[in-house]
Amino acid sequence: MKPRKILPIWLMSILVAIMITSLVTQATSEPEKVIEVVYVEVEHEIPEEVETVTMEPTESQRVSLGTFTLTAYCSCPTCCGEWADGYTFTGEKATEGITIATYPEQIPMGTEVEIDGIGTRIAQDIGGSIYENRIDVYMDSHRAALDFGVQEREVFITE
Repeated sequence: MKPRKILPIWLMSILVAIMITSLVTQATSEPEKVIEVVYVEVEHEIPEEVETVTMEPTESQRVSLGTFTLTAYCSCPTCCGEWADGYTFTGEKATEGITIATYPEQIPMGTEVEIDGIGTRIAQDIGGSIYENRIDVYMDSHRAALDFGVQEREVFITE
């Protein structure tokens, strides 16, 4: 080959090599990160004077547990057998107007219930014949317990 023709081919090869190197370098380098800063104007509202409101506690809500069969008992041996000592399952002294015997899985001991037409009572006792939807109301005398008889009443719990 003639030296004149070699020079342009040689120069052309060098230029191609430089271009390839440049392309490879650009492809492997990290892309430029562009950060755009945006300014936003915000209107600030001046808060108005707020009136303080005092909330009164809301009245508790009565929830019906359903209709229960009510009987009555006293602390005599006829009603309580060997447990006729005047004390309840919870250790409280049985008291007319307060004590009732309940099924503890339905109305746990210590729960206050309202019995329609009877009033508010506290579950303090259990009994051998007391199971679901039954309540035994404590009376001071055996005669009062007998006179109470068997009644159907709606029972409520306060939540």
